[in-house]
Amino acid sequence: MLEDIMRLSQFSFSAAQEGDFDLSSRVNELIIRISQMTRVRLPPEIKRTYCKRCKVSLIPGVTLSVRVRSQGRQKYVVRRCLVCGYIHRMPLGRQSGGKEPAA
Repeated sequence: MLEDIMRLSQFSFSAAQEGDFDLSSRVNELIIRISQMTRVRLPPEIKRTYCKRCKVSLIPGVTLSVRVRSQGRQKYVVRRCLVCGYIHRMPLGRQSGGKEPAA
């Protein structure tokens, strides 16, 4: 079942690349429904490839804007969907709060 989901994900990606965002959105909704009905957990590399709001495949420069921001010591990646404007912030690794180890 996971192979079918991967194939559908690639099809959705190519549809978004060609500019057919409605088809990409419908295919991603189908992927979500299939995973829910078969109780298959989607891998993170598939979950991160579509927008959580409009379900369009995210392609940097076409449907996705990626920025690295920092707030104090914390750095995070800001991913913005260019179709609906949804913003997702992901922490960028763990920052150590103490001193660096001596060499």
